Amino acid sequence: MSFLRDLKIAVRSLWRVRSLWVTVAITLALGIGANAAIFSIVRAVLLRPLANRDEDRLLYLRQSAPGLGVQNTTFSVPEIDDLGKGLKTITELGTFSTVDFTIIGLGTPREIPAGVVDGHYFEVMGLRPVLGRLLTPSDDGPSAVGAVVLTYRFWKEDLHGDPSVLGKPVHLEGAGGGGARNATIVGVLEPSVPYPASTEVIANVVTSPHHLSATMVTGREHRMTEVFGRLATGATLEAARSELRTQRRDQSASSFRDNGHWPRASHDRGLRPTRDGSHTGSCAL
Repeated sequence: MSFLRDLKIAVRSLWRVRSLWVTVAITLALGIGANAAIFSIVRAVLLRPLANRDEDRLLYLRQSAPGLGVQNTTFSVPEIDDLGKGLKTITELGTFSTVDFTIIGLGTPREIPAGVVDGHYFEVMGLRPVLGRLLTPSDDGPSAVGAVVLTYRFWKEDLHGDPSVLGKPVHLEGAGGGGARNATIVGVLEPSVPYPASTEVIANVVTSPHHLSATMVTGREHRMTEVFGRLATGATLEAARSELRTQRRDQSASSFRDNGHWPRASHDRGLRPTRDGSHTGSCAL
């Protein structure tokens, strides 16, 4: 039953990444419940090694919200703030959410799938640029300058690998309105698996008015953000799961004491594998 449940979770998570080969999706799904040694053989046939540095310590975090009838979901910003407090088994968290931008300044204006990330995302994911730089914590905050990283495929196929795009100003207009935000192309990402979603550009938070809104910043039930982490040196996946579960129970008890009711947020958090059955994982407790 556990394998079937995890398999369903994997399929739902990967459904949005339609650019991935079916074999990749199947392999990732098998890695959740199958023996790690068997999966290593399957992976060797179907998958090239991921570009991510030290991918065996990369974690993909999810949560369940039984009160809402949800078994596998993303996080809200307040939940992420709580999640990052005092963790010992996880050294750093990076966040990612999907948006649609109309990009102006690269030929005919067009709507493109995009990611909005914090300044820790690329470091946590262990990815590197092939041109320019990636986003860092200096790109965080509402007063930061808009910055955009192009995905390798978009740069190669749509912009013909033109190196002169580096430093080029663009305007990004979100689907929800709020006006176009100015941004500068600061880098091109190395070729990598487009996980958790296939995008053409990845931008910092200030480029998306919605991400700066009160709904996003303070809405505990406004869950649209994926979370990734890195296992601390010497920590195991099982230890990380245990710490997250304990942390959630303590936070729920504190909320009950302060507010007189249990939060409608997650009941549990957990980790499930993103690449193999050992350390790399995602939390779906």
